[in-house]
Amino acid sequence: MDSHPLQSGTTLAGRYRIEDLVGERGGSRTWRAVDVILNRSVGVQALPSEDPRALAFLEAARQSTAVPDPRFLRVLDVVAQEAGFAYVVREWTRAVQLAVLLREGPLGNRRAAIIVAEVADAIARAHEVGVYHQELGPGTILVKDNDAVRVTGLGTEHVLCLAGHVAGQGLRDGGDATGSTGQGSTYAAVLAEQADVSALGRTLYACLVARWPGGRDFGLPPAPTEHARLLRPRQVRAGVSRDVDAVCDQILGRPPRHGAAPLRSARDIAASTRLAGEDESLLDDSAPSLIGGASATVASSPAGREANDAPEVPGPPPTEGPGASQATTPPTGSSRATSSRRPVVVARALVAAAVALLIAVAAVLAYFVGRHSTTGSASSSPESTGPTSPAAAESHPLHPRGIVDFDPLGDLTENPAEAPNAIDGNPATGWTTSQYQTDPHLGNLKPGVGLLVDLGAAKDITEVEVDFGASPTNYELWAAPPRVSQFPTALTELRRVAVRRHAPATSRTAFPATSVKTRYLLVWLTRLPEESPGLYRGVIDEIAVQGVG
Repeated sequence: MDSHPLQSGTTLAGRYRIEDLVGERGGSRTWRAVDVILNRSVGVQALPSEDPRALAFLEAARQSTAVPDPRFLRVLDVVAQEAGFAYVVREWTRAVQLAVLLREGPLGNRRAAIIVAEVADAIARAHEVGVYHQELGPGTILVKDNDAVRVTGLGTEHVLCLAGHVAGQGLRDGGDATGSTGQGSTYAAVLAEQADVSALGRTLYACLVARWPGGRDFGLPPAPTEHARLLRPRQVRAGVSRDVDAVCDQILGRPPRHGAAPLRSARDIAASTRLAGEDESLLDDSAPSLIGGASATVASSPAGREANDAPEVPGPPPTEGPGASQATTPPTGSSRATSSRRPVVVARALVAAAVALLIAVAAVLAYFVGRHSTTGSASSSPESTGPTSPAAAESHPLHPRGIVDFDPLGDLTENPAEAPNAIDGNPATGWTTSQYQTDPHLGNLKPGVGLLVDLGAAKDITEVEVDFGASPTNYELWAAPPRVSQFPTALTELRRVAVRRHAPATSRTAFPATSVKTRYLLVWLTRLPEESPGLYRGVIDEIAVQGVG
């Protein structure tokens, strides 16, 4: 595409004014543009017209319009040739890729189930009219602030992933490869449908544990396996509910465990996930995770495997006859919720009684110990209190050893030469972000950008003060684990310790001295102040850290 580069300010078809480059995929580029006739933002995905995939790309976009579901980004226009490009115009939405959310950590059970249920329902409607995605995943699923989902790339992403973009090779075997039943045979349609079904299962798995089944992809670490079999989400992360774990296994299990019926259609997945996802606080989950918090290795002791992968006690076998289907029908949401909560309520009552008994015993012991200590010999000396704890030590300014810009979800760099200005003690100098257009959330291009401070060694942080050159700014503070001794390169290597909305020009955040111990502290900007109408830029003049150590 470099021989015919599109640039900001270029107008296509007399109405689509190119504004910002937002992504690149398989030789195509996607731009945010403005429809000057209707005064609205649109997305323009352009491919060189001489590319051997161009015709299939356009045809796939046309066929996707047969799916009447608003969860797919609508195709508004298709142009075969202009300025050396074939391009597709789609509606624009303010949302973030699911992959970006998962790089920050797994989702809760219910949230993961609802998001996948919405996507599965949309995919099911596409399958009903013979259209298939075939490249579904966290990179093509967009999530809005209210968790509404949008799916992009229906049919077209598969065309872009074909190996035939090398001149002379043609398209991969399978016909026109537009993602429809026109691929050549019923068998090809079945393969396409199962590719989408498998992708739904993989996406649900990733939502639950922030790992990708089948290897590293979408910026996520690979999901662990044992004896060539994928570990269940409940074996990877504590807190995953049994029902959503079972749904995941019914999609990805080959075969599913305990003789469960496999889920082989998007419609079945949508129905099952809508009923799954019990809240973590209601779970009585005694199965610990096999995966350590910072380690990707699998616990290999036989005892660990036996405790975490013990077969569940099967119910009575289904009987033959008219009542057989009823015996295997899943319970309704209300009855399932009632049955799952009853043992939890009983367990909580027992725990509460035990705690009350322990408190009573402790109070009696404390009473007698206190009487004994006060009636003891007057000559006995008081016990030593030992060294002063970090929490009791006096806080003082911590002098950073270094600072770098941190942009792991963008182009990896954001004005790095200015970063030292934020710790030079001079509020007249500072670090600035790039300028973003139309939206204060960094132009809707990425979830954040910031500065990573190196304190030289792990310190107990008591206060962080950030002086912004403009306000208001939304920002978060993230900290690396205390034993990390090298600059983190991904957001998943840190944990969020504070969130601040609409922060003023000077913002202070206080911590107990022992609650945040780290060497690396990230100031992560998520919403920027307006520099001029429609233009947004973040400014950090100074970062001051107080702490112990």
